[in-house]
Amino acid sequence: MNNISIAALKNVIRDVVLATAATLIFALELTGQLGIWPLVAGLLVVPVSWRFGRFQSLPTNAVLGAAFAVGAPRGDQVWFTAVTAALVIGASLLESAMRSEIRLRSGTAIQAVHLPGFHSVRYLDQTFTFDVTTGGLALLGLAALFNLPMLPVMLVVILAFVTALGIIGWGFWRWPPSRIEASYRKAVAAYQPKFIVHFSAPVDSEYQLLMWLPYFERVGLNHLVVIRERQMYDIFTNATKAPVVLCPTLPAVDAVMECDASAVFYVNNSMKNSQAVRFGDKIHVQILHGESDKPPSYNPVTAMFDEIYVAGQGGIDRYAQHGVDIPAEKFRIVGRPQVEKVRPGTSSITEAAVPQILYAPTWHGFYDDTSLTSLPYGTQIMEALLELGVRVIFRPHPYSFKHAPSLRQIGEINAMLAKANSAGGEHLYGDKATEMGLFDTFNVVDGLVTDVSSVSADFLFSGKPFAVVDVGDPAADPLEEYPMMRAGYLLRPLIEHPREQLKSMIQQDPMLGIRQELRTYYLGDIPADTYAEVFLEQVRTTVADGEIRRQGL
Repeated sequence: MNNISIAALKNVIRDVVLATAATLIFALELTGQLGIWPLVAGLLVVPVSWRFGRFQSLPTNAVLGAAFAVGAPRGDQVWFTAVTAALVIGASLLESAMRSEIRLRSGTAIQAVHLPGFHSVRYLDQTFTFDVTTGGLALLGLAALFNLPMLPVMLVVILAFVTALGIIGWGFWRWPPSRIEASYRKAVAAYQPKFIVHFSAPVDSEYQLLMWLPYFERVGLNHLVVIRERQMYDIFTNATKAPVVLCPTLPAVDAVMECDASAVFYVNNSMKNSQAVRFGDKIHVQILHGESDKPPSYNPVTAMFDEIYVAGQGGIDRYAQHGVDIPAEKFRIVGRPQVEKVRPGTSSITEAAVPQILYAPTWHGFYDDTSLTSLPYGTQIMEALLELGVRVIFRPHPYSFKHAPSLRQIGEINAMLAKANSAGGEHLYGDKATEMGLFDTFNVVDGLVTDVSSVSADFLFSGKPFAVVDVGDPAADPLEEYPMMRAGYLLRPLIEHPREQLKSMIQQDPMLGIRQELRTYYLGDIPADTYAEVFLEQVRTTVADGEIRRQGL
């Protein structure tokens, strides 16, 4: 059962418990046998309902309101009590509808930051009406318990609820969706974006876009960053100086895509990309988020784009090798600009007195049966590295800490390194291993051990040796499925202990020439000192070509 299902189940159980408690209190109050105690119990339930029911549509408040009305004093106050209870009960039932409307409007309205002339509309938090009705409920309960005059309570409840409705209604009237959209279109027309970056992805995938934002800024052209999911929008509002626009619905996408931008860039193969690709007046470009032999790097869906940016010739050949037929004229070799931060090695690993090796396994993936992580064999790898007398920096993928088996395996490796440090070692793991960025770590180590991922391709730019762990079918040829492994030392822990291959890498490094050849094949034949400029100039060229296309329509 996934986390979403567990959370939903907890909410249902909580709703049932609160509603059952309210119903029991109401029934006890009807009997009149327990004096004030049902009222006391009801007042104790109110803060619990407020704390846990703020995002739920619960009948709890309505039932408690009826219980307080039954327990309130009779006599001259009976009508005030009845009216107050009716208001509280009615408000409790109405607030669910109000909350749904606020949620709907907030979830569908265009929002943006850093866009001159446009100010996002944030409707009142959807818990506002619930807070008002719960406050009225508490007043009714206190008045019933302490025999307080009902007229003031009734007036306060009326005033509070009418005020709440007025504030919310004014916001709805002042900023209908059509007015928000018109304001957005006007601001975009004045801003004149030259291109759009479209992003849709689940939580924890923000790295796919974050790696590209600095380079889009360096292009030097006005552009929009379009985010499709609310939870991701909050992450990116301060990640770039460019306008960031939230477009949760198809009409919102239409409003954005109808601007004069001439190109749209995509960093993954999200299903929602198709909602933007349908605008034929723009050039649509897939750039993905890393160079590797993983399936996303040869996904057939990529064929729908007008242009496909790849790091080197290897990125083009990969599609054909997997039977994905894409016309050659769609591809643009632009390098992998992020690796401009990686410094080419200046000395051989064989010359290092104490070689430093980074062990950076990938994460387990979404499905256990297709996992490429070497963490289950991490203790074997670590044992071999320690025997060879190297200094280890252990840096697992951040997602691995959210996976129980991987977390346990990380703990076992950390324990091995801690033991080695107690005997005089200087290995880095845990927080110490992440004080530097990944590319900064590349620059201080002499070699790498990793899995099938973009990490090996990025490290290839340094020219330093690396080993790739294959955890696939022992009967299969991994070089057919993952040809980039030809640049590294192949570790197959399911067949043999990794010691001998690691020893060859660290003490002899016979694959230096092959690495230099494959570096050009996978990352482009581009001078290191102007490496990122190729990508920046290609973006400018694509935008210019898109403007020509728009003029011809």
